[in-house]
Amino acid sequence: MISTRPISVRILPGLLLAATFLAASVAFSQDSTTPPPPTLTYDQALQQASNAEQQYANGYATIGYSPAILTIPNRPFTATRVYTEWARGGSQDTPVVSTTVTIARDAAGRIHYESSRVAGDVAVMISDPVQHMNYEYEVNSASPTGMAASCTQPTMSQISQPAPAPDPSAPASTATIAPPAASTTLPTPTKVELGTQPLNGTVAYGQSRTDFVDLQPGVLTMVTVSWFSPDMGLNVRQTNDYSNQNRFSIETTNLVTGDPDPSLFALPSSYTLSGSTTSCIPTMN
Repeated sequence: MISTRPISVRILPGLLLAATFLAASVAFSQDSTTPPPPTLTYDQALQQASNAEQQYANGYATIGYSPAILTIPNRPFTATRVYTEWARGGSQDTPVVSTTVTIARDAAGRIHYESSRVAGDVAVMISDPVQHMNYEYEVNSASPTGMAASCTQPTMSQISQPAPAPDPSAPASTATIAPPAASTTLPTPTKVELGTQPLNGTVAYGQSRTDFVDLQPGVLTMVTVSWFSPDMGLNVRQTNDYSNQNRFSIETTNLVTGDPDPSLFALPSSYTLSGSTTSCIPTMN
């Protein structure tokens, strides 16, 4: 699987028909000011939209983006995302880093995804559910050209193939397995529903989630606040506040519905594909 820093592979087969998806989601309103009372939790709204994405994929695995942009048809848009990072204990008004990128989705569900946490350095991924291809390249302010990687999206049957059986003729391993280290008793993760609110012309469902990770020694506390629009299949705001780390936010702004620039979904002519196209299935060593 080609690697993209803020992107993780989500093994999903794809989306409901557009009409079903729209019926299951909150109605989109460009000038909405008073959101309806929440009829779903954040998890339920996200799951309904993900189910629609699975249906649309028609047996293929889809790419998982963080923050979420779902591969759904007939909801085209173009927007900007602002990545902002603040030093722990620093002023909220003085960020350490602030970068702005472009995201888009066309009517066929193709996604143009950019992310950046270093000024002048942007990671770009294009996901094409029609040709079942993914492309990834880096845009650096120091160079307008470069290499791009590509891979073919696998089907769910390819991903679900069982692991090969061990070779019975191979000698048994004599390696000593160390006992697991003592584990800290972690607090129970929590979720707090934040209801709905209008953000960028769409109604978003909010949730604050607190998770804990045993770092041995010490425990990392991770508080993530997410706002997801099921109608747009899009996470419009996310903030991460992790103990002893810089605070981080991703804000979607300037959301414009309608057909985006087609060039966003094609590999720039100044980039060259590196090597042969491989499968997006992760290699297991």
